[in-house]
Amino acid sequence: ECGLSAGDAGPLRVDVEGGYRVVELAADATTLDGKPAMLDQPLAGDAAKAVLVIAAPDTDGERLAKVVTWVKSAPAVLVAVRADGGPPVFLAMARVSEDDKRVAVSITGEELRACSGSHRGTASLLEARRVDAMLADTIAACGEACPEIVEVGIGGKHAAKQLVGATSAVRRAGRDPVLSLGSARRCPDDAPR
Repeated sequence: ECGLSAGDAGPLRVDVEGGYRVVELAADATTLDGKPAMLDQPLAGDAAKAVLVIAAPDTDGERLAKVVTWVKSAPAVLVAVRADGGPPVFLAMARVSEDDKRVAVSITGEELRACSGSHRGTASLLEARRVDAMLADTIAACGEACPEIVEVGIGGKHAAKQLVGATSAVRRAGRDPVLSLGSARRCPDDAPR
């Protein structure tokens, strides 16, 4: 039992009762299993359990990145966004790693930026067709040796709810999104587009 369900066409939802340790990012507090989280101390408790991070829709990317870094010792980290009317919307698994051959996407304002090597692309998150075309070009530029995952950079000045559009675009491209931390996971600002 993985705790995810898709049903008809729509976002994946995650069951908070799926046996995870649950970190909730509310507007005014962060909790771990319903108790105040101590982000300045190592993650305590059952180290063998996967962690589900549930962010409020307006949680900023920097705060989300801080929490994902805090729980990175867990065997698996799932990230979701709290949704009105139902279980949280599953975004992706999270990880902290360094891969040279990759496709990475990041959110800047209302735009999705993608890069692979020296290739750069940008499209408005509000224009799904342009996002899909831009992402297809970036994946093609990465080549055959490119991993099946696309790294979605978190930690910038974006809201958690914007990650729904980014991870959905990656899935439409036939790839699996993985949330990644730090500036190395985002597309450089000084590179040509």
